[in-house]
Amino acid sequence: MVGAIRRRAPSNGPAIVASGLVAVLLATSTRYGWFRDELYFRALSRRLGVAFVDVPPLTPFVARLTATVFGDSLVALRVWPALCVAGIVLVNASLASKLGGDPRARTIAAVAVACSPIALIFGHVFHYAAFDLLAWSVVVWSVVHLNAGGSPRWWLGVGATVGIGYENKNLITLVVIGLIVGLIASGRSAVFRSRWFVAGVVLASVLAAPNVIWQLQHGLPEAAMAARIRSESSLADRALVVPFQAAFVGVPVVGVALRGFRHLWRRPEFRFLPIAYLCVLGIVVMTGGKHYYTAGLLPVFLAAGAVSDSTRPRGRRLFVALAVSAIVSAFIGLPLLPQSAVAASPIPAVYPDVVESIGWPEFVSQVTAVRDRLPVADQRNARLLVRNYGEAGALERFGVGLPPVWSPHNHYWHWGPPSVASGVEAVIAVGFERGMLEQVFDQVDAVGRIAMPDRVDSQEQYARLFLCRHLRSSWPTSWALLKNYG
Repeated sequence: MVGAIRRRAPSNGPAIVASGLVAVLLATSTRYGWFRDELYFRALSRRLGVAFVDVPPLTPFVARLTATVFGDSLVALRVWPALCVAGIVLVNASLASKLGGDPRARTIAAVAVACSPIALIFGHVFHYAAFDLLAWSVVVWSVVHLNAGGSPRWWLGVGATVGIGYENKNLITLVVIGLIVGLIASGRSAVFRSRWFVAGVVLASVLAAPNVIWQLQHGLPEAAMAARIRSESSLADRALVVPFQAAFVGVPVVGVALRGFRHLWRRPEFRFLPIAYLCVLGIVVMTGGKHYYTAGLLPVFLAAGAVSDSTRPRGRRLFVALAVSAIVSAFIGLPLLPQSAVAASPIPAVYPDVVESIGWPEFVSQVTAVRDRLPVADQRNARLLVRNYGEAGALERFGVGLPPVWSPHNHYWHWGPPSVASGVEAVIAVGFERGMLEQVFDQVDAVGRIAMPDRVDSQEQYARLFLCRHLRSSWPTSWALLKNYG
C-alpha cells in the first residue's frame, strides 16, 4: 500500500482519505448512545447565551442550529466532528506540501493523521475539542505560510481563526503563545513586522470580546474551573502528560512523529514548530492541564514525518505501522465492540470515556421509577437534583413527564436554584454523598442505587438515590453550598 503511495500517489489522495474517514465515523455514529458532554451541549443549546461558565457559545450554537434543521438527532450532531477531523486531515496534508513534501508525502500525511487516535476519538463525538483542533491546524498552516513569505494579509485569516476559535474554547490561546515563542526563539520574528499582524490581533480581539467581557462580568468562572483542574492534578497526572502524547498520535506511528520533530528541528525556517510544541507541552505540565490540551499540534509532526519518510525506503514497515495504528485507534476511539463486551475489555482502561456513552436511557428509567413510587401529591411537587451535567442532560433528553431537573454542576448551577416556594416538597437526589445532602435537608432517606447496564464502570454506576425533604435554609443559601465547578 505505502509502496504504491510512494510510486504513484494521486493528487486527490488526501481527499480520498478524508472522505473515507468521514464514512467510517458516520457508519459507527449510532452505536452505544449519547456521550455525557453531548447531553450537556444539548442542554446549553436550548438555553443559548453570550457565554457559559465552562465553554463559549460556539459549540452550543452549532448544536442548536443542528437541532433546528434536523431535529434531536445524534447522527446529525456527529456529522460536525467527522467533518472537523476530515478538515484536520486535509489541512495537515497541505502542510506537508508547505514543508517540502510531494504528493506522496501529502497522502502519507493524510493516512497517518486519519489513522491516529486524535482523529477517531475526537471525530466520533460532538464536542468543542473537534472544532478546537481544526482551528489549531488552520492557525499553524497559516503561520507556516506567512513564515515562508506568504502575503501578510494572511494575518487577517489567523486573527479570524483565533477569534472564532476563542468563541469555541479559550485553549486556542495556547497555540498562539507557543507560536509566538517559537518564532521569536528561532529568529523568525520578522514575520510580525507588518501592519497586517496588528490588524489580525485587532480582529481576533474583537471576535473574542463577547466571551471575555462575559467572563469578566461573572467573576472569571473559566479561570476558577482551570484552578480547580490544577488543584486536582497530582504529580503523577502531570508526569503522564508526556507518555499520553505517544498515545494520541498512535504508538505504532510514534516513530513517524519523532522523525517529523527531528526533520523540523534541523530546518531553521521550521524550527519554530517544535519549539512551539515544547512551549505548549511545558505550560500544560506546569499548570496541571489535561493531557489532550496539546493534541492540536501533534498532527504537525505526522505531516513532517511523512515528508521525511516519503524520501526513504520504509514502505513495508510504514504500511505495517499505519495499519496497526488504524486498527488499534479504531477499537479505542470507535464503538466497534458489542456494548455487552466493553466492560470486560481493556478499552476502558485506555480510554475511560468510552463508558460514558452507555446506559443513559436505563439511568433515566431508574430515576423515573423512584418518582413513580412517590405519593401522587409528591409526584406533582417533586424536584430532581442530580450531581452532574451528564445526569441532568440525560433526564432532560430521555425523561418523559418528569419533574424539573436541577444540578449544581458547571452552568447548570447558574440556572438554579430550584423554583420552589417552600422547603417541604420532595426532592429526589442522585449521585450525592449523604453528608452533603444532610447539610441541606433535615430528612434524607436512601431509596436505592443506580445499576448501569452491562456492568460498565461509568460515573453513574452505583450512584446513590435519596429522597430528601425540608430544607435547612433557603434555596439560594443551599445552592451556594452545593455549587460544583469542574
